[in-house]
Amino acid sequence: MDVRHPDWFAHSINRRFVTEYAVSMVACSKAHIFELVMGTKPLASQLTLAMGRDLWLYASGFDPNWCRDGVMTMLTIEVMQWALQSNYEVVNLSCGHGKSRWRPSELPSRI
Repeated sequence: MDVRHPDWFAHSINRRFVTEYAVSMVACSKAHIFELVMGTKPLASQLTLAMGRDLWLYASGFDPNWCRDGVMTMLTIEVMQWALQSNYEVVNLSCGHGKSRWRPSELPSRI
């Protein structure tokens, strides 16, 4: 699978904004950063944002060398399990235009 995604954080102003926002939100438990790690090597990362009892999957990335092993899928499953254990009511996978190749349809559901 060779899907190219735009690097929204290539520009330093975007990186700085997201970094400052995420750090301030992590400090008050309104954002969480999850990583799938093997040994000491991070294979996948996911930034989530909490809004009330909803958890939004925001920015993610993974080591392309591990693409065939489904590391992002594995991390997403772990995040969803964590959300259940943490009493979140909704996990928003944010599958709008960026996931159009999968032809998604919105099915609102409570977890």
